[in-house]
Amino acid sequence: MGSVYAGVLIDPEFISQHQTKKIALKHVPGSSHSSDQESKDLFLQEVSLMWFVFFITIFFFFFFQLFSDFVNQK
Repeated sequence: MGSVYAGVLIDPEFISQHQTKKIALKHVPGSSHSSDQESKDLFLQEVSLMWFVFFITIFFFFFFQLFSDFVNQK
């Protein structure tokens, strides 16, 4: 259903707008003959990927916040 790649932004305007250089790219070979089931599977894969990135981001934010608080207490 496609491949996901890591990448970086090179346009300074996009970097400042999104406050990151890191991006994920998904290449899905185009097909006008996709069935309804294939379209649904692709949609569910996209949603799963977005939730995964969301939870990883939240996890690292709280982990580093807790670690920072722990270090600053000493």
